[in-house]
Amino acid sequence: MRFIGEVSFSSDASLRKIVFTGVCPILASGCFTDLPEDAVICVPDDQPEVYQTALTGTGCTAVTVTVDNSGFDEGDFEFDAATGTITKYNAYAAYLSIPDPIGGVP
Repeated sequence: MRFIGEVSFSSDASLRKIVFTGVCPILASGCFTDLPEDAVICVPDDQPEVYQTALTGTGCTAVTVTVDNSGFDEGDFEFDAATGTITKYNAYAAYLSIPDPIGGVP
């Protein structure tokens, strides 16, 4: 995954935790707006500064973790493989794991 599109995960009142793996994607303006105040974004432990910079202004907290990607379901996303962009989130999970790559696409 290279990019998370504008408002892709915005206003999801149930989303509490997002887990990233791999290289930090580009985060569009507003992709995490209006999430619950206690929402947490977990990032790989080898690049917390990169993710923290990318997450600046999103309203979420970056946390250094060792990633467990076992809860990922590709049906939760609309993903444009040609651009490597998540364009929409289709579920209401409290915990979300975003792997890199998705379906073999970085």
